[in-house]
Amino acid sequence: MKKVLTTILFIFLSLSLKAQENPLLKQLSELEGSEKQVNHILNLKVAELKENKVIVELKEKLNSDLNSVISCVIPYKLSESLNLTDMEKQELKKRIAKIADKFSESEYYMFFEFSGGYAPIFGVNVKTVNNKETVIVMLGGDCTKDKTELKAEEIYTVFNDRMDELMNK
Repeated sequence: MKKVLTTILFIFLSLSLKAQENPLLKQLSELEGSEKQVNHILNLKVAELKENKVIVELKEKLNSDLNSVISCVIPYKLSESLNLTDMEKQELKKRIAKIADKFSESEYYMFFEFSGGYAPIFGVNVKTVNNKETVIVMLGGDCTKDKTELKAEEIYTVFNDRMDELMNK
C-alpha cells in the first residue's frame, strides 16, 4: 500500500512539474549558440496586440510592427536621436508590457538581466521562479554605461516588472 501511494505521489509530482515547463525551452534547445538563442527571444513576434492612434503613427514613423521585444527596445533607447515625444516613449513602455502579457499567456516566462564588469555574461539560462521554468536572458554589458544603454535597461525593466507581476498572480 505504501509503495502504491509513493508511486501515485511520484506520478502526480512529475505531471505537475511537467505542466510548469516553459514551451520556449524546446525552441531554444533547437538553436545552437548563445547569440542565436538570445536573438530568437528578442525577435519573438507577438500577434494581436491592440493599437491606438499613437501606436499606429509610431509604427509608420519607425517602419516597424512593434511586435517584439527588440522592436520596442531599439527605438526607446534611441528615442533622443529619433526625436520621439514623451507620449511615444510612454506608448513603447506600454507596448513592451503588453508583449510581456502575451508571453505570459503562452507560458513563455522570461526575464532580462545585464551584467557588467570585466566578464559580462551573454546567453540564456534557466531558473525556477514561482514553480515555473523561467528563461533568463543575460544581455552582457560594459564597465560603463552610456545614455542609450541606460534607456535600454529602463525599458527591459518595464518588461521584467510586468512579467514578475504576472508570475506572482
